[in-house]
Amino acid sequence: MLPKVIELIEKRKNIVFVDEAVFTSGQLAARYWARSGNEPFEILKHKLGFEAVAVVAGINLNGKVVAMLTQKRSINAVDFQAFLD
Repeated sequence: MLPKVIELIEKRKNIVFVDEAVFTSGQLAARYWARSGNEPFEILKHKLGFEAVAVVAGINLNGKVVAMLTQKRSINAVDFQAFLD
């Protein structure tokens, strides 16, 4: 571990690890369909209607979740800054 992290642990400071994850209900490859003798057409993923949920959480050294934000789609910079605040 880095010396600064060890020092913070020894002083019993609240160290928090933060990460984001996105979960979806449908990871699909693009599909192409055609009847025999016709040109294929693509069915776009965004037209299939699956949902995505983003989660950003802060976890301390004891494994306790100290902060969490969930929302549809991804978390942008403004949302992440609000989470940190």
